[in-house]
Amino acid sequence: MIERSNRIYTTLATYLYVSLDQEVLNKHDKN
Repeated sequence: MIERSNRIYTTLATYLYVSLDQEVLNKHDKN
């Protein structure tokens, strides 16, 4: 049960990190 939760949190964290990274890259491209 704990392992599954950690897996979900890790996936969400990675998704959020990638999303933020994409936004930063996009802003850099525009500037």
